[in-house]
Amino acid sequence: MNSRFLAFVSLLIASFLLAPSLRAQDTDKEVDDAIQQATEVAKKMGVKMPDVKKQLEEVNKEEAKEKAALQKQLEAPGPLALRLDSKGTAVRADRPSFEEDCK
Repeated sequence: MNSRFLAFVSLLIASFLLAPSLRAQDTDKEVDDAIQQATEVAKKMGVKMPDVKKQLEEVNKEEAKEKAALQKQLEAPGPLALRLDSKGTAVRADRPSFEEDCK
């Protein structure tokens, strides 16, 4: 009796832990389907839909550039002094921020 209960509880815990990871694999397909449906409905209504995939790619490129810049700063030799820029992000104190470059 006790071993059956332990096996049941173990199976129950394993199913709770594995269920979210199995469901997460379908997310991209669901998002693509939702975007396609919204595009079709917008075409029927005569509304031009923005290219969401293109916007997501641009956001990912910007994030990759920011990550590369941060990695470059971390690899720079010498002592590191940090300050906060206008967005509240830690940046090296010896380098100007983007906002300062634009002035």
